[in-house]
Amino acid sequence: MRSFINYKEKNGKYLPVIHNCRIHVFFHGLNNLLPVEKRLSDTEIERISSYLHEVLEEDSRRLGLRE
Repeated sequence: MRSFINYKEKNGKYLPVIHNCRIHVFFHGLNNLLPVEKRLSDTEIERISSYLHEVLEEDSRRLGLRE
């Protein structure tokens, strides 16, 4: 299993690479809807986004949608 290599550092922040950007942006938007005390940290969002992307890639391979 890959670690969280779907992110690259830019100006001191870890940003998602393009193929993972939509998932990352979705979780940031969802996070903004939560009360402040229940919001996820950037690290938690990165981990969840990365994990979800890997699961979706694996499902696509199993279904024959990707090589």
